[in-house]
Amino acid sequence: MVSNVNFIYFLSKDEAVRRAEDAELDLVILSPDADPPVVKMMDYSKYRFYHPEKTRRPSPPPRLQIKRPDQPARH
Repeated sequence: MVSNVNFIYFLSKDEAVRRAEDAELDLVILSPDADPPVVKMMDYSKYRFYHPEKTRRPSPPPRLQIKRPDQPARH
């Protein structure tokens, strides 16, 4: 299933790839678990340029450091 703006087409994989190549666009999978999979033809490099925060991988959370004093505190 190919979504292009407001139009939805049911195409074979080969036909969808051919149409994307002819239009010089990328075929992006939106819902791989759907039957049939839902894809969209778009210029992915343009999307990455205008939405860099959405395409960046999240950084891992910082590690916690536990500081132990050399000698126990006296109260």
